[in-house]
Amino acid sequence: MKKYWFILLLSGIPFAQAEIFPEQTGHLSCKKQIQTVLESWKIKGTWARQVDPGPHIKAYRSPTETLGIWVELQASFDGSVQLYRISQSEILHMTWDRFQCQAKIALKPEKKAPPLGKEFFTDTDLQKLVETEKQGVIFVWSPGMIYSMLEYPEMKSAVDSLGLKIITVMDPFVEKKIIQKTASSRKLPMSERRLEAVELLSRNMTQHYPASIVFSQGKLANDTIIGALSAASFRQRIIEDLKSIESAEGQK
Repeated sequence: MKKYWFILLLSGIPFAQAEIFPEQTGHLSCKKQIQTVLESWKIKGTWARQVDPGPHIKAYRSPTETLGIWVELQASFDGSVQLYRISQSEILHMTWDRFQCQAKIALKPEKKAPPLGKEFFTDTDLQKLVETEKQGVIFVWSPGMIYSMLEYPEMKSAVDSLGLKIITVMDPFVEKKIIQKTASSRKLPMSERRLEAVELLSRNMTQHYPASIVFSQGKLANDTIIGALSAASFRQRIIEDLKSIESAEGQK
């Protein structure tokens, strides 16, 4: 997951409107075959631009209907396409011959996900959390960004005032010895579980710390809350996100 993390760190462009293909990809070859794959993967089509992996290539990503599974589409200037279906356990890579539209598939297994409640916070942990807790806030912090620790008590007070649970998860890149030293010196009850969930990594929750996201009724809010907020501002944002989730569910 390291390479994937690096790509996600550099991305931060808001989601576009739902479409089967990203904007500005009308020139792609083999669109009928690619569309069949995208539909079978049940993408939501809320494409977000990524850092381009090379010259003359544009990259986009979209969530799917399954928590923890995302799709990345890389469109080249010559019309060729690469698709990646990314999950905790594997990365499925597909390419097409531009002229005959024959697909090539490669499967790259990822490292086996660790058990629940151990060193990492995985998509399995996330799924269990949103299924067992009615509502709450996931708070990602880092010893490398002091405000994510200094502002934690105030932001937690906002969550507490709403009667919600706050779940703390840590920056996946910091060395363990730094984590232990920093957290203990500030006497903060923060989890040392490192963020490993593809769903949260894909939502730019390692772009800046703290990063928070609201969940309710088994669903995550559309947007990540980036940065430290006052208790009043954080409380209001949580209320707005809870209403947005409820409204989206009511429209189904």
